Amino acid sequence: MAHFNVSPRTFFAIIALIGLSACASISAVGPGPVEIGKSYRISTGEVWSKYPPQSRTNTAATMTIDGTILNTLSFVDGLKPGESIIYTSDRDKLIPKYRADMSASELVDFVLDSYSAQGLANGKMTDLRPEKFGTLDGYRFDFTGAYKSGLELSGTGKIAQQGDNLHIIIFYAPSEYYYGLRKDEVDGILASVSLL
Repeated sequence: MAHFNVSPRTFFAIIALIGLSACASISAVGPGPVEIGKSYRISTGEVWSKYPPQSRTNTAATMTIDGTILNTLSFVDGLKPGESIIYTSDRDKLIPKYRADMSASELVDFVLDSYSAQGLANGKMTDLRPEKFGTLDGYRFDFTGAYKSGLELSGTGKIAQQGDNLHIIIFYAPSEYYYGLRKDEVDGILASVSLL
Protein backbone atom coordinates (compact mmCIF):
# COMPACT_ATOMS: atom_id res chain seq x y z
CA MET A 1 0.00 0.00 0.00
CA ALA A 2 1.45 3.35 -1.03
CA HIS A 3 1.63 6.24 1.43
CA PHE A 4 1.64 9.87 0.40
CA ASN A 5 2.80 12.81 2.44
CA VAL A 6 0.40 15.69 1.90
CA SER A 7 0.56 18.97 3.73
CA PRO A 8 -2.57 20.07 5.59
CA ARG A 9 -2.92 23.02 3.19
CA THR A 10 -2.86 20.68 0.15
CA PHE A 11 -5.26 18.25 1.85
CA PHE A 12 -7.84 20.98 2.50
CA ALA A 13 -7.43 22.34 -1.04
CA ILE A 14 -8.23 18.87 -2.43
CA ILE A 15 -11.28 18.57 -0.17
CA ALA A 16 -12.48 22.02 -1.30
CA LEU A 17 -12.11 21.04 -4.97
CA ILE A 18 -14.07 17.84 -4.39
CA GLY A 19 -16.81 19.87 -2.69
CA LEU A 20 -16.93 22.38 -5.53
CA SER A 21 -17.18 19.64 -8.14
CA ALA A 22 -20.10 18.09 -6.22
CA CYS A 23 -21.91 21.45 -6.37
CA ALA A 24 -21.14 22.07 -10.03
CA SER A 25 -24.68 21.28 -11.12
CA ILE A 26 -26.18 23.96 -8.85
CA SER A 27 -26.54 27.18 -10.82
CA ALA A 28 -27.52 30.77 -10.14
CA VAL A 29 -30.59 31.86 -12.11
CA GLY A 30 -32.38 35.17 -12.51
CA PRO A 31 -33.37 37.77 -12.28
CA GLY A 32 -35.32 37.07 -15.43
CA PRO A 33 -36.75 34.06 -17.28
CA VAL A 34 -36.00 30.50 -16.13
CA GLU A 35 -37.11 27.44 -18.11
CA ILE A 36 -38.61 24.61 -16.08
CA GLY A 37 -38.42 21.24 -17.81
CA LYS A 38 -39.90 21.20 -21.29
CA SER A 39 -43.33 22.70 -20.61
CA TYR A 40 -43.14 26.12 -18.98
CA ARG A 41 -40.97 29.00 -17.82
CA ILE A 42 -41.15 31.41 -14.93
CA SER A 43 -39.54 34.79 -14.33
CA THR A 44 -37.73 35.72 -11.12
CA GLY A 45 -37.10 39.15 -9.66
CA GLU A 46 -34.10 37.97 -7.62
CA VAL A 47 -31.18 35.59 -8.00
CA TRP A 48 -32.05 32.01 -6.94
CA SER A 49 -29.93 28.88 -6.62
CA LYS A 50 -31.36 26.20 -8.92
CA TYR A 51 -30.79 22.53 -8.19
CA PRO A 52 -31.10 19.95 -10.96
CA PRO A 53 -33.75 17.20 -10.95
CA GLN A 54 -33.23 14.62 -8.23
CA SER A 55 -33.00 10.99 -9.31
CA ARG A 56 -35.48 9.88 -6.63
CA THR A 57 -38.26 12.36 -7.41
CA ASN A 58 -40.24 13.63 -10.39
CA THR A 59 -39.28 17.19 -9.48
CA ALA A 60 -38.04 19.06 -12.56
CA ALA A 61 -36.12 21.60 -10.45
CA THR A 62 -35.77 22.99 -6.94
CA MET A 63 -34.78 26.58 -6.19
CA THR A 64 -33.87 28.48 -3.02
CA ILE A 65 -32.51 31.88 -2.02
CA ASP A 66 -31.60 31.35 1.64
CA GLY A 67 -31.10 27.55 1.66
CA THR A 68 -33.69 24.79 1.41
CA ILE A 69 -34.40 24.76 5.17
CA LEU A 70 -35.35 28.46 5.01
CA ASN A 71 -37.22 28.44 1.68
CA THR A 72 -37.88 25.91 -1.06
CA LEU A 73 -39.51 26.45 -4.44
CA SER A 74 -40.14 23.16 -6.28
CA PHE A 75 -41.39 22.48 -9.79
CA VAL A 76 -43.00 19.40 -11.35
CA ASP A 77 -43.25 19.36 -15.13
CA GLY A 78 -45.78 17.10 -16.86
CA LEU A 79 -46.41 14.37 -14.28
CA LYS A 80 -48.17 11.50 -16.05
CA PRO A 81 -51.13 9.45 -14.73
CA GLY A 82 -49.93 6.66 -12.47
CA GLU A 83 -46.73 8.52 -11.56
CA SER A 84 -45.78 9.83 -8.12
CA ILE A 85 -43.95 12.98 -7.16
CA ILE A 86 -41.56 10.89 -5.04
CA TYR A 87 -40.09 7.40 -5.11
CA THR A 88 -39.36 5.00 -2.28
CA SER A 89 -37.53 1.72 -1.94
CA ASP A 90 -39.85 0.79 0.95
CA ARG A 91 -42.36 -1.57 -0.68
CA ASP A 92 -44.72 -1.30 2.31
CA LYS A 93 -44.95 2.49 2.12
CA LEU A 94 -47.96 3.75 0.20
CA ILE A 95 -47.00 6.55 -2.16
CA PRO A 96 -49.75 8.74 -3.66
CA LYS A 97 -50.14 8.34 -7.41
CA TYR A 98 -51.56 10.95 -9.77
CA ARG A 99 -54.80 10.31 -11.65
CA ALA A 100 -55.98 12.50 -14.52
CA ASP A 101 -59.59 12.48 -13.23
CA MET A 102 -58.78 14.09 -9.85
CA SER A 103 -60.82 17.11 -8.77
CA ALA A 104 -59.08 20.34 -7.77
CA SER A 105 -59.18 19.49 -4.05
CA GLU A 106 -57.98 15.92 -4.78
CA LEU A 107 -55.03 17.34 -6.75
CA VAL A 108 -53.99 19.51 -3.80
CA ASP A 109 -54.48 16.57 -1.39
CA PHE A 110 -52.28 14.48 -3.72
CA VAL A 111 -49.53 17.11 -3.54
CA LEU A 112 -49.73 17.51 0.25
CA ASP A 113 -49.91 13.73 0.79
CA SER A 114 -46.80 13.36 -1.39
CA TYR A 115 -44.91 15.95 0.64
CA SER A 116 -46.15 14.26 3.84
CA ALA A 117 -44.51 11.04 2.62
CA GLN A 118 -41.27 13.06 2.43
CA GLY A 119 -41.61 14.40 5.98
CA LEU A 120 -44.13 17.28 5.93
CA ALA A 121 -46.16 16.96 9.15
CA ASN A 122 -49.78 18.05 9.58
CA GLY A 123 -50.10 19.40 6.02
CA LYS A 124 -53.41 21.23 5.67
CA MET A 125 -54.83 23.23 2.75
CA THR A 126 -56.07 26.64 3.89
CA ASP A 127 -57.31 28.22 0.65
CA LEU A 128 -58.07 26.91 -2.85
CA ARG A 129 -59.05 29.22 -5.68
CA PRO A 130 -59.00 29.24 -9.50
CA GLU A 131 -55.95 30.88 -11.06
CA LYS A 132 -54.39 30.66 -14.51
CA PHE A 133 -51.20 28.67 -15.03
CA GLY A 134 -49.97 30.47 -18.11
CA THR A 135 -52.91 29.99 -20.50
CA LEU A 136 -54.13 26.85 -18.69
CA ASP A 137 -56.98 26.82 -16.21
CA GLY A 138 -55.38 26.03 -12.89
CA TYR A 139 -55.62 26.51 -9.16
CA ARG A 140 -53.72 28.38 -6.49
CA PHE A 141 -53.65 27.05 -2.95
CA ASP A 142 -52.15 27.94 0.42
CA PHE A 143 -51.21 25.43 3.08
CA THR A 144 -49.66 25.03 6.51
CA GLY A 145 -47.61 22.24 8.03
CA ALA A 146 -44.43 21.56 9.94
CA TYR A 147 -40.94 20.20 9.40
CA LYS A 148 -39.97 16.94 11.11
CA SER A 149 -38.32 19.07 13.81
CA GLY A 150 -41.68 20.67 14.60
CA LEU A 151 -40.85 24.06 13.07
CA GLU A 152 -44.09 25.44 11.63
CA LEU A 153 -44.15 26.33 7.95
CA SER A 154 -46.45 28.06 5.51
CA GLY A 155 -46.68 27.50 1.81
CA THR A 156 -48.42 28.31 -1.41
CA GLY A 157 -48.62 26.61 -4.75
CA LYS A 158 -50.09 26.48 -8.20
CA ILE A 159 -51.30 23.44 -10.10
CA ALA A 160 -52.72 22.79 -13.56
CA GLN A 161 -53.39 19.93 -15.93
CA GLN A 162 -52.27 20.06 -19.55
CA GLY A 163 -54.12 17.23 -21.21
CA ASP A 164 -53.63 14.34 -18.79
CA ASN A 165 -50.31 15.68 -17.48
CA LEU A 166 -49.91 17.68 -14.28
CA HIS A 167 -47.76 20.77 -13.61
CA ILE A 168 -47.02 21.83 -10.03
CA ILE A 169 -45.20 24.74 -8.43
CA ILE A 170 -44.95 24.74 -4.64
CA PHE A 171 -43.20 27.10 -2.23
CA TYR A 172 -42.75 26.68 1.51
CA ALA A 173 -40.75 28.34 4.28
CA PRO A 174 -40.86 28.69 8.09
CA SER A 175 -44.03 30.61 8.99
CA GLU A 176 -42.15 33.00 11.21
CA TYR A 177 -40.29 35.63 9.18
CA TYR A 178 -39.05 33.60 6.18
CA TYR A 179 -42.40 32.91 4.49
CA GLY A 180 -43.34 36.59 4.50
CA LEU A 181 -39.81 37.61 3.48
CA ARG A 182 -40.16 35.96 0.04
CA LYS A 183 -43.95 36.17 -0.43
CA ASP A 184 -43.95 39.05 -2.94
CA GLU A 185 -41.17 37.40 -4.99
CA VAL A 186 -43.01 34.06 -5.04
CA ASP A 187 -46.33 35.70 -5.94
CA GLY A 188 -44.54 37.34 -8.88
CA ILE A 189 -43.04 34.01 -9.97
CA LEU A 190 -46.41 32.26 -9.83
CA ALA A 191 -48.01 35.06 -11.83
CA SER A 192 -45.24 34.90 -14.46
CA VAL A 193 -45.79 31.31 -15.67
CA SER A 194 -45.82 30.95 -19.45
CA LEU A 195 -46.07 27.75 -21.46
CA LEU A 196 -43.29 26.79 -23.87
